[in-house]
Amino acid sequence: PQWRPLVEYSASYSLFGGAVLFTSRMDLVLGHPGRKVIIDLKTGRLTPTHRDDLRFYALIETLRSRQPPRSLGSYSLDSARLDEEDVTEGLLQSAVRRTANGTLLIADLVLKTRQPEVRPGFQCRWCPENETCEVGMKYLRQLSGEEDDTDL
Repeated sequence: PQWRPLVEYSASYSLFGGAVLFTSRMDLVLGHPGRKVIIDLKTGRLTPTHRDDLRFYALIETLRSRQPPRSLGSYSLDSARLDEEDVTEGLLQSAVRRTANGTLLIADLVLKTRQPEVRPGFQCRWCPENETCEVGMKYLRQLSGEEDDTDL
């Protein structure tokens, strides 16, 4: 079948004998290598971060299969809106730069050559530290209207 749907499709790519492992989990993948369409299903509004996530998925799929996907899309379940983009060489280069920069930041944190920056945002809702991080807890209280947001 030409459009084999894969749900919760996981892909990974390792470097340096497995010392660095990049993993992804895609909500929906249609097609076959070189013609795949990767779709991420989202609740709420679509944000630029969703597009960055999809670009990372495209990079991992390209490295893993040696063939880039054809297209990427974030689908908002709330608004029934699709944000779609074709996979290009420029898109993959952007994903490489973002992934390399993120990898270097993680390495700095692991090697303790830099201190982590605490930046509150919507991601605080899912952070494993959200019950002990003062900055995150304050942000969540402000988000829910329990606290004035003048210090944000």
